[in-house]
Amino acid sequence: TAGVVFLIAAVAILYVWAGRFRDRIAPNVFVADIEVSGMDPEAARILVQEHIDALLLNGVIVNTRVESATLPLTALVGTDLIEDVQFYPAGTLEAAARVYHRQNDFLDALTLTKSFFGATHLEIPVTMNRDKIEQMLTVLFKHVPTSAKNPSFVFEKDTVNMEPGQTGYTYEINTFMRTLEMRMRTLDARAIELGLRIQEPAF
Repeated sequence: TAGVVFLIAAVAILYVWAGRFRDRIAPNVFVADIEVSGMDPEAARILVQEHIDALLLNGVIVNTRVESATLPLTALVGTDLIEDVQFYPAGTLEAAARVYHRQNDFLDALTLTKSFFGATHLEIPVTMNRDKIEQMLTVLFKHVPTSAKNPSFVFEKDTVNMEPGQTGYTYEINTFMRTLEMRMRTLDARAIELGLRIQEPAF
C-alpha cells in the first residue's frame, strides 16, 4: 500500500542521512560554545584548540566601575610560559563523538533524530590558579581594594578634633572567580565585571 511504501522510503532516507555522520560528530552538538556538528573528531579537536589558544593569548577584559583592563591568562616565568588557566578538552571531545552514536547504523539512524529537538552543549573542564589571578587583579587595579578607616581623634595643642571615618572597598572576588570559571568552561571571551563591595567603618 501507499502507506507502507511511504514508510519504507522515509526509513531509507533517514538511514542515508544518518550515514553522513558515520565516524563524524552528530548534528547540533557543541563543545563549549563551538559547534562541531558533522566534523570528524580530529578536525573538532583542532578547532577547539584554536579557540583555547586564542583565549590564552588574548586574555579576558575585566571591568570595574571606573576602569577596564585585560587579565592575562598566561605568564612568562624565565623561558617557560605558565598558564593560569588549564583546559582539559580531550574527554569532552570524546564525549562529543559519542553523542547519539550506538555503534550500530540502524540504531544511529534512530537516535540521531533526537538532534532535531535540541542542541547538546558539553563544557570543558578547567583548573585555575586562583592565587596568581588574584595577584594579577591587584596589579591591574592598584587603587582597589582600599580599607575602611574608622573615625579617630586628632590632638593638636589644646584642641581635640575628630577625623571622620572613610568607606573602603573590597573585591567581590568569589563572584568573579565563579564567573571566570564558568566562562572558561564554555570558552566565552566576553568581558567580566569585577564587582566591589562597600566596607563601612567599624564604628
